[in-house]
Amino acid sequence: MAKSPEKKEETFADIASASGIDDSLQTSQTSAIEIIEEVDEPEPEPVPEELSEEEAKKKKKNKIKSPWIDLNRFDLVEDFKSISSNPFWMIVSILALLIFILFIVKFIQLHMEEQHEVLRGYVLVHKRAPKGYKGKLPHDIQEIIDIHNQKRKNEELKYLLIHDDPRENEPKMSDSYPNTLNDEDLLLILEAQNIGEVYKSGVEKTELMNLSGLDLTKLSYKYMRNFVGSNLIGTKFDGIKVGDLLFRGASLHYAQFVSADIPRTNFIRTKMSYINFYGANLTESKFIGATSDKAHFHYANLSETDFNETVFKQSDFSNCKMDFSSARNSYFEGSNFRDASLIGVSFKNSNLKGVSFVNADLRGVNFENCDLEGSNFEGADIELANFKNADVTNVNFRNVKNATKAQLEATQFLVSAYNIPDGIIEGKQSWQERFRAPVEAF
Repeated sequence: MAKSPEKKEETFADIASASGIDDSLQTSQTSAIEIIEEVDEPEPEPVPEELSEEEAKKKKKNKIKSPWIDLNRFDLVEDFKSISSNPFWMIVSILALLIFILFIVKFIQLHMEEQHEVLRGYVLVHKRAPKGYKGKLPHDIQEIIDIHNQKRKNEELKYLLIHDDPRENEPKMSDSYPNTLNDEDLLLILEAQNIGEVYKSGVEKTELMNLSGLDLTKLSYKYMRNFVGSNLIGTKFDGIKVGDLLFRGASLHYAQFVSADIPRTNFIRTKMSYINFYGANLTESKFIGATSDKAHFHYANLSETDFNETVFKQSDFSNCKMDFSSARNSYFEGSNFRDASLIGVSFKNSNLKGVSFVNADLRGVNFENCDLEGSNFEGADIELANFKNADVTNVNFRNVKNATKAQLEATQFLVSAYNIPDGIIEGKQSWQERFRAPVEAF
């Protein structure tokens, strides 16, 4: 029996060849390979043309002459060399540097001018250099301070703040008569002095009378009321009750009038430094032209008293009653009126620098043209007080009562004052505006 031939397994290639698509597949495969080769094969780089040495120098020279930088081929070192050797960029760079220098100089100049104006404004208001300022003040600013200091000296001379009392060198009578005197003892003492005729009503030459340091608290004062021009330094008048005494022109330094009841007393042109009027009744008295340093009026009654043209430097008027008194053209610098009643007092044209009016009753007080620099009005009642043209530099208005916009707007240098009640000045002042001098200072 003959064997049947083995069946041969057909492949895809055989089927493709039999169906006639073998040639098409080969053609497609060849096309795909060619396409891939075309995509993957990089373009050949252009071969740079070799330039002759002369052409290379010419190209480099043209590159240097060009004022522009090729950002696509930026090289800091090479471009800097190119710019530095290019006349165009050299001129542009020099001009830019000059403009920058001029800008800096102008900025510094404007800044210095502004600082000078601020400093000048501060000195115009405060009459001194700012705290912490170091260095020498400019000439025009130092001149402002010098003028102020000279004006202050002239003011002191005007008010006789610098003076000597020749009676201070006279011997104290209290060394010989330490005890309290009565009327008879006083007459015997006066007879021993070279004062002319001695009467029960007084003496002939009161200006030569020396009662310094004596205790006169037990005198009757029935007739002895005239002490005009006398030496009463350290004399004791504590607790006496008599009115219409005459002390005109007397020396009353260190004299004691504690709790004395002496209304309508004449103290005109007296010298009374360190005098003590604690709790005294001095109503309707006259102090015109009196001068004193550190006088003591604590709890005294000074109602309707005349203090015109007086000097009471650094004196204590705390808790005193001074209603409806007059103190015009006077000097109270550094004095204390704390808790005092000053209703209706006129301080017109007076020096009140550094005065304390803390919690004082200042209703209807006249501060017109007063110098209030550095004064303290904390808690004071200033209802209807007149501040027209008053200098309120560095004044403290904390918690003042019954203040009005019209009152404080009539002052000078209000912008430099502190703790101004809300609503008095429209808009809060910045510290730069407060540091500059107000318009009225210039």
